[in-house]
Amino acid sequence: MLNPTPFARHAFPLTSAPDGTLAMLPIVPYGYGVHAVDHGSGLLRAGEVVVFDPRSISAEGLIADALYVAEYQTKRHASLSDRLHIDRHIVRLTQSVHDSELWVLQPVPASIGKVFRGIDGPMLDHLAAEILLGRIVGIYNPAALGG
Repeated sequence: MLNPTPFARHAFPLTSAPDGTLAMLPIVPYGYGVHAVDHGSGLLRAGEVVVFDPRSISAEGLIADALYVAEYQTKRHASLSDRLHIDRHIVRLTQSVHDSELWVLQPVPASIGKVFRGIDGPMLDHLAAEILLGRIVGIYNPAALGG
């Protein structure tokens, strides 16, 4: 699928390659979101910026084994006047091994140093969709624009 956004000067693929690598995107398409990678993994390096499509969940549904940006909102204190604490993480969405109707969000990477990061789920699709901001479609790399 090519970039459907009429504002982009260059067309580029917005899907992962068959070998599981992500596209290098020279621009962030209009309406897409970005998230800085805080902890590297085999596919992503710390400091890279991933590009995600916030319309992907409503347009294509949930896709097993795809990477998504997830957002968790929590209150630090019980007081109503306190602000929300918002954390964003990269997760791999997988189907539950016990029930294919349920989804599991696995953090990427699964551990940081010797600390294991817990999974979220299993949960129904509409609950997963409330946490997920969008499917990751590539890595922002302005140098990929070239000449």
